[in-house]
Amino acid sequence: MVSGGHTSSTRGEDDYDPLLILLRSAASHAARPVLCDYVQSTVIPSLADYFHDDDCARERAALVLSLLLGITVLGPMLGVEPLEIPLSADALAPPNPRIELILSAMLQAAADAAPAAHEQDADKAGRATL
Repeated sequence: MVSGGHTSSTRGEDDYDPLLILLRSAASHAARPVLCDYVQSTVIPSLADYFHDDDCARERAALVLSLLLGITVLGPMLGVEPLEIPLSADALAPPNPRIELILSAMLQAAADAAPAAHEQDADKAGRATL
């Protein structure tokens, strides 16, 4: 997803792009529930299994997926700087090191969020609002 495989230079005209299908279909009132069900029943559980299906594995899976989808939409698809990957770029070229470092840290933080830490943060937030 992050490597830039969603550009016209890396895909043939006959190839289909699942991410483009997802984005185009999300606006459809008929397709949205089908897409949501697929993500909720197939994609999220696969990622949650990777996180050993603990108490907040689904949350962590959704966060990781949202980060990956967001960077893919903003960078390779929309060309928002500094996430843009030029059409002429080699799909296997290393990404911007600063962006890679920040994204890696964000993904790692989402992946590592332990249920105990999550509960402690929620308790602190609850006490702060009382």
